[in-house]
Amino acid sequence: MMRVAIVGAGPSGMYVAEALLKADPTCEVTLIERLVSPYGLLRGGVAPDHQKMKGVATYYERIMTQFGARCHYMGNVPVGQGVTLQDLRAWFDAVVVATGASEDRALGIEGESMPGIWPATRFVSWVNGHPDGKDTVFDWSTARHVVVIGQGNVAVDVVRLLAKPVSALRATDIPEDRLTALAGNHTTTLSLIGRRGPVQAAFTELELQELGHIPGVSLRFHDPDFELGKACMEELDHPDANKARKNWAALHALRQAPPVDAHQRTLSIRFFESPVAFVGTDRVTGVVLERNQLQGPAGQQKAIGTGVKQVIPADMVFKSVGYRSVPLPGCPFSPTTHTVPHQQGQVFDLEGQPVPGLFVAGWAKRGPSGVLGTNKPCGAETARTLLAASLPSVGRQTDAFKEWVTQQGIRWVSFDEWKQIDEQEVARGQALGKPREKWVDPDDMIRALS
Repeated sequence: MMRVAIVGAGPSGMYVAEALLKADPTCEVTLIERLVSPYGLLRGGVAPDHQKMKGVATYYERIMTQFGARCHYMGNVPVGQGVTLQDLRAWFDAVVVATGASEDRALGIEGESMPGIWPATRFVSWVNGHPDGKDTVFDWSTARHVVVIGQGNVAVDVVRLLAKPVSALRATDIPEDRLTALAGNHTTTLSLIGRRGPVQAAFTELELQELGHIPGVSLRFHDPDFELGKACMEELDHPDANKARKNWAALHALRQAPPVDAHQRTLSIRFFESPVAFVGTDRVTGVVLERNQLQGPAGQQKAIGTGVKQVIPADMVFKSVGYRSVPLPGCPFSPTTHTVPHQQGQVFDLEGQPVPGLFVAGWAKRGPSGVLGTNKPCGAETARTLLAASLPSVGRQTDAFKEWVTQQGIRWVSFDEWKQIDEQEVARGQALGKPREKWVDPDDMIRALS
């Protein structure tokens, strides 16, 4: 029997486990997760007002249960703290790194470290009740002007959640203390900034359409942003540009919508602008934006600054310009691509040699790209590579590993225990008219088991 440890129980780890267990009836998998809860970004990253998307958790739960004793879960086990990658490689025949991309990219501009400037992922963690955001405190009392830099779906999630009235968020799984804090959000203007044009924006049609249905919000656009050059028209006409064409149509529909007269908030969607500095002394008060123009052939256009600048007010800024993986101690890591070097999921060291028994999947493998479902073919590829490797057995047992982890002073959580926590969260939520009321602190989750 081949025994595989998967570091990370998010979507990428789940799909690797499924592919291995289906392909080899003798394979045994142990998913090792630093959080108490499984499912990664599905629980802690998907916007809380997108509850239908979170329904994928039922699929992941079937993966955990349908293979019986061949599939194990160990939550609350941070690899690198008490349990190392070297330990796992000694206990298991193979190890798959599926740790995702948890760090925001920096802009690298003047004033970026000022108070009031946040990574968008910090807000996402906070509003989702993710343990990484449990100690975060946002001061909404003076945040009249909020600027979100970036135009991917995470950036759109941030502006949408801040634009919505709290009454529209009551039926989500946002923790109660977060809802109470958001009730004090007196933002009047939101700005969504993109360095390139509407044809190149990374958001999707459905996310855009949602922005047109927020009560009390008036949308603003800059008409010159929609005067497309030849290369942009060629991009729209390309056979593979279905997403861009849908975005273009959705943006036009939003521009043509009748204005909201009695609005509480204004949302400006701005293109062809890059932040070049932040203004402020004790905290941020504004963003210096430089007007861009696109240069290059269709499909390869780059945003080039024109030297024309303006300052817009900003009491709070959220940066959403991409993510990158962080190194897992003991695992090769490229400082340039911020991914684990690999060939079809087989990890290679920085000298170009394969590392026996070590594999990678998900964003740590390919970078922060794609949607949840993109992880399925990615995980299947890694599983095929692993099973074809003909690895020798280390001859150790999963139950002995669990006992060893306990001896390291780690209170790990089984999948049955997670289900107990899950059921209690759902019951807590039902009492409040919500899908669930999460525990934010892992210690509270552990206490709930007793």
